[in-house]
Amino acid sequence: MANTLTNRGMTIVEIMVVLTIIASMMGVAMLSMNAIGGDALKNSSGRLTSVIKYTYANAAINNTHYRLVLNLDTGQYHTEIVKAALTNHVGGSTPAAEDSEDLLTDEAKILAKKVEEKSDLFDEEEDNPFGISRKVSYERVADVVVKDEALKSGIRFASVATTGTSEPVDSGIVTISFYPNGFQEQAYIVLKDEADTAITLMTKPMSGRVKSYTDEKELPDDFFEVENDD
Repeated sequence: MANTLTNRGMTIVEIMVVLTIIASMMGVAMLSMNAIGGDALKNSSGRLTSVIKYTYANAAINNTHYRLVLNLDTGQYHTEIVKAALTNHVGGSTPAAEDSEDLLTDEAKILAKKVEEKSDLFDEEEDNPFGISRKVSYERVADVVVKDEALKSGIRFASVATTGTSEPVDSGIVTISFYPNGFQEQAYIVLKDEADTAITLMTKPMSGRVKSYTDEKELPDDFFEVENDD
């Protein structure tokens, strides 16, 4: 287990410490902002940034694929755990799949079990003669730190782009994926208030960082082609 995580640059203990620190910072930041009365746009961008970082850490520590779901029409967002499709091969499940199962936390195993039962292509009483894969499915995460979230009143998702959208969009549902190998999907998120003041958030795929800009930053020309941490 240690070797697997060390190849990503962090040990399981280090990730747990980071996760704890992020959770603590999220709580302190929220209390401070509420006490001051704070700016709604900065409050919303700060909270969303914390959720992105927390989900990135969760994916690594639980060795599980997560995704952040953004509803651009309502301003709401939440996290989900992803149960990837399992492919069949001669001789049963792959060794890699078995090794990954051993690395899952109890929480991840319970959630994975639930989504597996829901997504099985065969009924309980029906034999599966082929040992074929199950469909990809998603389970909303009930987290004590990250519950169902919403942007502050008057704040909206003005534009969101990910490597899966092909172009910036301003309506509908957009998802951002976080993988157990320490990689997150590159995303460009513009938040605006009623006065059209903007804050842009850009995620960095390889490091889990989120860069914040106090304006509407132009989408890089190579955004959909190159993923880097510059």
